[in-house]
Amino acid sequence: MFYKDKISKNPMHEVAEVPHIKPLPNVAIVVGHDDIKSGAITYNYIREFDFCYEVAKKAIMLNASRRNIVLLKRNEDLKSYSAQMRDIAKRCEILKIDIAIELHLNASGVPEARGVETLVLNKDDTSAYIGQMFAYQYGEKFKVPLRGFYKNYRGVKGISPYERGGGFLHQMSKRGISSFIFEPFFCDYKNRESERFLEDIRVGTTLMAEYLIATIAQLR
Repeated sequence: MFYKDKISKNPMHEVAEVPHIKPLPNVAIVVGHDDIKSGAITYNYIREFDFCYEVAKKAIMLNASRRNIVLLKRNEDLKSYSAQMRDIAKRCEILKIDIAIELHLNASGVPEARGVETLVLNKDDTSAYIGQMFAYQYGEKFKVPLRGFYKNYRGVKGISPYERGGGFLHQMSKRGISSFIFEPFFCDYKNRESERFLEDIRVGTTLMAEYLIATIAQLR
């Protein structure tokens, strides 16, 4: 496994035990937010939901020959966040999803905020391992810092079911599905990290989709 070989040379990324990940796992890319509650607004007035949805659609197209990745959106007819997350988790269970990734953009209101982070449920070490893989590969490819440190995992933040995003992670955990929230960059201020993806939205969403597919392909 390429990722295991690479991080074994870096003491900042050592793990006590590498969890088992089945070959060619079924992966759900879950679009963060929905068309009604669309999330953050980027510095150039793009909705978080629109960016993430476009990335997910392109990732599915790029992976069409393998068919192990599905795109899931929240059901807007369900009015509460908790009901939407239960619905997403139920659909993942029916589809026999092994790993669920909820795609978001980060925002803080602080112009200096930088870096990539993944959010996982506290005590879910398998998801933390996978989340670190995504954060690490992203940081290496785009030369950005990793935010957060959970146990031995850099680029990972452990949260409770009651914190932002915890509902998604909790519902997945109840069904035995590894999951994490992926926040690749802060979108509310223009900087080197954000403008790479937002100045030309067509190019930026393609670039992000290509990264996701390449990283998912290493889950073996």
